Amino acid sequence: MRVGSTALIGLIGTLATGGGPRAEEPPLGSQTIVAAVSLTAPDVERAAAFYETTFGFAEIRRIDQRPQSLEIVLKPGADAKQARAAADAALILISRSPSTPAGPAGLEGWARARMALVVSEMAPVLARVRQSGGSVVVEPYTARGTLQSEVETQPSASGAHVDAMIEDPAGNFVELLAPR
Repeated sequence: MRVGSTALIGLIGTLATGGGPRAEEPPLGSQTIVAAVSLTAPDVERAAAFYETTFGFAEIRRIDQRPQSLEIVLKPGADAKQARAAADAALILISRSPSTPAGPAGLEGWARARMALVVSEMAPVLARVRQSGGSVVVEPYTARGTLQSEVETQPSASGAHVDAMIEDPAGNFVELLAPR
């Protein structure tokens, strides 16, 4: 069965709220989790190979085998069995026409959708990015705050981490964060 993105979002919403209204609803967002991040690519096979080689993701399944609508689901792990067992959010690579740009027309740079990945060391990952067909858009720099500061509403000014931005072979931006 093929589940489209809109249906998947609706399904996740239904599961997160227990299927319908209840007498005492929990606060909005209290049961929300990030289930997956979706990126588009004109060649999802190449994109999957990039994330497998560069970041150690493993393919856990394919949604619809037709080339014009192929989706490859990846998660961090040494192999599919380990990746399926991981509690991490999935990365879903969705095929798109080569003539369709990665981001909305007229929006450049940071305005396109991107994801952030925390890596243990920046230099080896950037070497793999370049070897696997990606590019470094913003060279590593020391940023203020801890790695957790990236997702906090009032980030700490203390501490530091290394930040960089890459572009995958399909034109999607990926922010990389590493401990100092």
